[in-house]
Amino acid sequence: MRPGLPQVTTEDREGQLMAGKSSASNGKRGRSAITGRFVKQATVKRHPKTTTNESANKGGRKK
Repeated sequence: MRPGLPQVTTEDREGQLMAGKSSASNGKRGRSAITGRFVKQATVKRHPKTTTNESANKGGRKK
């Protein structure tokens, strides 16, 4: 181990990853009308003319 560097455990990494997914918990995904890429909800609020919200289909495909 290197002195002076903080030790990062697996629990810390998983906590950070899970924190990034909280914006999609409301069932909506933001998408840019210009690029077609997914954007954060904060971006949708800042740029309402060039972004849109899509409902996230959590049920999957029915057979």
